[in-house]
Amino acid sequence: MTTIELNDPFTGEWTSFLETDFTYEGSAITDALCDDIIYKKVTGKYYRRILIENIINAIWFGVTGNGTIDDTNKINEAITKSAAINGILFFPEGRYKITGSGLNLLNNSNLLGIGKDTVFEMDDNAYWCISANSGSGGTDDVNDNIKNITVKNIHFKSVNNQFSEFKHLMNLNAVSDMIIESCHFTQFRGDGIYIGSSNIEGLERHNERVFVRNCHFDGVNHANRNGITIIDCNTAVIEECTFANCSLDERITIDGKIIPRMPGAIDIEPDTHDFHIVKNITIKNNTFKNVGGSPGVISIIINKITTNCGNIVIENNYISECTSANAICISTSRGATSFDELNDCMVTVQNNIFEGTPGFDNRAMTITASKNVKIFDNKFSNFDRSCIISYEEPDNIAEKSYISNIYMERNLFHKLGLTEQVSFSCFNIKNFQFKNNELKGVSEANNANDFFFYFIRGVSSEIIFERNTFINSSGYTIVMGPSHTTEENTNTFTSNHFDVLYNWNFHWLRESAPLTLRNAAPPNGHVFYDETNNVSQIYLGGTWKTITMEP
Repeated sequence: MTTIELNDPFTGEWTSFLETDFTYEGSAITDALCDDIIYKKVTGKYYRRILIENIINAIWFGVTGNGTIDDTNKINEAITKSAAINGILFFPEGRYKITGSGLNLLNNSNLLGIGKDTVFEMDDNAYWCISANSGSGGTDDVNDNIKNITVKNIHFKSVNNQFSEFKHLMNLNAVSDMIIESCHFTQFRGDGIYIGSSNIEGLERHNERVFVRNCHFDGVNHANRNGITIIDCNTAVIEECTFANCSLDERITIDGKIIPRMPGAIDIEPDTHDFHIVKNITIKNNTFKNVGGSPGVISIIINKITTNCGNIVIENNYISECTSANAICISTSRGATSFDELNDCMVTVQNNIFEGTPGFDNRAMTITASKNVKIFDNKFSNFDRSCIISYEEPDNIAEKSYISNIYMERNLFHKLGLTEQVSFSCFNIKNFQFKNNELKGVSEANNANDFFFYFIRGVSSEIIFERNTFINSSGYTIVMGPSHTTEENTNTFTSNHFDVLYNWNFHWLRESAPLTLRNAAPPNGHVFYDETNNVSQIYLGGTWKTITMEP
């Protein structure tokens, strides 16, 4: 076989073509395949371009990258040709203008840039910058998914900095085995990455094995929805990424329509359809800064109790300087009307650092309508408002949630509820195990009416406090409010350490003096320690009684 050297009309480079009758896949080359880019016919003979390391330069297809000429169609042609031969489609430095319905990923698409200077600019009229199965594309069978996609070292950016909820930079539906690595997502108007179930309401599509690594999400001005949205996915990993300036942080009006605050940096939130799957999702080693929105920087909101969900892990992340309503919000069984209806959707939050900023009026976490949540080895500090554990609005059954099987162990909770003077506000809870945690003063003032735990309304049972350390605990440790009912014989409070007092056997309350609770007498079982007289007392039957503490 012989080779010929030809000059590329777009790059000016000399390239080699090999004389052969066969394509890269082994089928016969035909005249129809000869595009003068990959295959040529010269003097009656067929030639195939010799690729170095399987790299195909997008410029060979007439892509300009000058930021002015619309490159959409030429890039889509390049994606089609490169995917057909399992090639790596390379984009050199440039600004690639993307319009209309944007770029379309196919089976075996492999896109490679040089980093932040390879910019795909989503034009003002574009629906999306890049998509897989946009609109109603795909089917409900994962075997039909677009598969084996890699996008690496590319900068996706919108030229418009105004909010538009459904105009995403990357729009993915019905994909399998996708890697997004070392990419930048800047000034997104909807989501940086949308992992959805079609763009048509009610159509069933499923994603599986999506990996987002070492990417950078910068919403610039908060005029966007989320950094990443997951509507449907079985197995996803988001790791080593940074998120900044994500999510609309206040209500705005567009064309007479009121737009509420948007969710946050990462929002796992399937719609209310029975077919959705959200499981085996890991969010780890990411950094979040200046994220707004509501309900949380990271939120897991499952809107139907029959959703196939579980094994969601949030670990080794760092959240700071965020104005979002919560650092983390978990609600995996919205609509459940009892403990028995809760969907067992296991969520694990471990080894994270959540740093609040006094004055931002937000919470470390809210957990409602959930079962089987593990909060292990985290550090939460300096949040103005209390953590919410379940919820119940007075006299409003629609605003009532239940949680069960909640485990918090080996965490540091420092100065939570700075303005509310309550660290944890609790409602309807069953099987809450709080062990080996450290809690430090609710407020700077160390007020005697600070509460670490306040059970406000609802019912509770199987509440376990064991081997925790309460520092600067001058106020109440655990308060059972007059509108809350608990099954006291199912609760335990053992081997917990206070600044100057070890409480060995007694449930619920400890204070530095026998103060009344918001102008009401303390409930039965309220224990306090009088340091001056070295006497412990318990409130029983409407009177204080002296007790003897023994190890």
